[in-house]
Amino acid sequence: MALSHVSLWARLTMVVTLLEGVLMMKSLRKGGLRAWSRGAVLALSLAALTGCSTTGESFQSAGLDRIVAGRTTFAQAVEDLGTEPVDTWQQGDTLLARWAYKGTVATDAVYFRQEVWLRFGPDGRFVRTERAINVPLQYHTRTAAEADRQASVASGAPVGGVSGTPAGSSSPVSGGDARTMAIPVPPYPAGGAAQ
Repeated sequence: MALSHVSLWARLTMVVTLLEGVLMMKSLRKGGLRAWSRGAVLALSLAALTGCSTTGESFQSAGLDRIVAGRTTFAQAVEDLGTEPVDTWQQGDTLLARWAYKGTVATDAVYFRQEVWLRFGPDGRFVRTERAINVPLQYHTRTAAEADRQASVASGAPVGGVSGTPAGSSSPVSGGDARTMAIPVPPYPAGGAAQ
């Protein structure tokens, strides 16, 4: 694979060099250094762009937190992630889908890679995340219990049907028997009184 990068880079470098030569010859015929400098800038920008490449399809990793095990269908996952998966494999009665993106700024020097592999069951609903590469921790698929808990917290309803504050009490402590307690603070050392 590295050989194809080298030969592609060599071909692009030759094209840029030829373009630069043609532009320089034309600008020198006209006698303008300014035209030559524009040509040089164009050639350099073309050379810089040839080192950039992308593979795969950029997806919205923020959509992962809307994917819930046992509830989200494959079509909903595609909508939440903003694009079709790059690869899919049928394995028995399940489907493994891979969303992937790789961007390279300079050939084999600076790159960004992000992948997520999701498994869907025989009913077409999400089962689990098989693999996640460079996906921010706050974006992850959720279990049904996590989704229910987050929905109840967002709506202000009690989690699990039990309120943390008993009726008629303002204390968040279960049972309402919160007590005030003094926390001992050591005295200042001699000569270092508080200001």
